[in-house]
Amino acid sequence: MTNFVLLNDAVDYYLFGFEDFNECNDKFLNGGTTPLVTPDPADPNINTLVRFSIALLGAPILKEKIYLEYLIKPTLNKEDVLITRGCERSYTEYCQNPNYKNTWCVDNQDTFYEKGQFAATYGHGFVAKDIDLVDRDFKCECDSNMFVTFYMVLNGFRGDNMMTCSKISGSVYASKSLTESQQNFVKIEKELNAIMISCNQISSILNGWPENKNAINELLNHTGHLKKTYV
Repeated sequence: MTNFVLLNDAVDYYLFGFEDFNECNDKFLNGGTTPLVTPDPADPNINTLVRFSIALLGAPILKEKIYLEYLIKPTLNKEDVLITRGCERSYTEYCQNPNYKNTWCVDNQDTFYEKGQFAATYGHGFVAKDIDLVDRDFKCECDSNMFVTFYMVLNGFRGDNMMTCSKISGSVYASKSLTESQQNFVKIEKELNAIMISCNQISSILNGWPENKNAINELLNHTGHLKKTYV
């Protein structure tokens, strides 16, 4: 097992990437391959940011050294990867070709904003990978912003209003296609994440009781933040 207590003093930062978090398939077409919660509760093999956060909180990694690297361009399925040049795997191509909506896995304004919030809650910052492959030719018509997906994440990270764009809209979590049981699962998974955070932090606090009064106040503030973020 990695000794993060020693590593915390030895490294400047930890960079967690999610490019291969899940393979692009029909489950991730609207919402991307790095979902906050699972789009299919029946599939136990889907990786989610909620489950990642539970593992992260189980390791003594300093928050101020954690950075999350998000892919802010579309993710292609295996077949399209073989026939599409790297410079063409962008939101420019996605927005001007309706057929790609049936094969490419993309985030939207809701999931990008959620990723920014997630990075603010669990890390010190985020890295936007392949920022040059967002919308170089303004085909998504997002206020002439060729880096719109970066700013969608940034607004979530800073707590600003969500940036919207009609061609990159529609949260998979709010979709009416989700069954009632799926919606309940999403709610339960979010609540479980909040509980795990509190339990891990309470355990650390009790180990230092009664000297750690400041940590108790931080826990109370953090719990309040989670309530606003996830409930």
